[in-house]
Amino acid sequence: MEKLEIARRQLGTALQLYIDDLDPVSVHSLAGNAHEIIHRLADISGTRTFRDHVSETFSGFSSKQYFNAANFFRNAFKHLDKVGDQVLIDQFDDEQNKHLLFVCWYTYGNLTSLPIEAQCFELWYFALEGERSSDKELVRDAVSYFGEMGDLPTSKQKLCLRAGIETARSDEITMSDPRTECLPLVYRND
Repeated sequence: MEKLEIARRQLGTALQLYIDDLDPVSVHSLAGNAHEIIHRLADISGTRTFRDHVSETFSGFSSKQYFNAANFFRNAFKHLDKVGDQVLIDQFDDEQNKHLLFVCWYTYGNLTSLPIEAQCFELWYFALEGERSSDKELVRDAVSYFGEMGDLPTSKQKLCLRAGIETARSDEITMSDPRTECLPLVYRND
């Protein structure tokens, strides 16, 4: 098993848990593990990462600052008795997962093809977080596909995501596109 596959398995499982509104701590831990592998592989191959995007957008934002922010909650989850961890843990909620998953799939998609669930998740993210994007056409397309979701509770937003995934799975053109990875999001134990 290659490192990219390991990261993909962790990231796919994290996304499925997130979509199903299950165990936010596990989502974050799995996505954080995948993030570390994916960014290292991207650095080795010279592939653009989300960190590159951040450093271009926010001058003076260093790699160290980026990784400290990306690992903020993950480190609190995995270390025992580190001073201040409980304060961080008490601030954690599922909103952080939305952003970490986006960052991971963004970089993963620059390395290889994306599963349909990840493609829909990215579009869904732009529908919700459009004010953060300079690509207003993409944001319009995302809102057109998912509808206005900003005032909905997160559980209803995730219902929109699930419905969007089901619609996309039935689109033969999208599913046959070489940019669409056709493996299951979560691998079975075979």
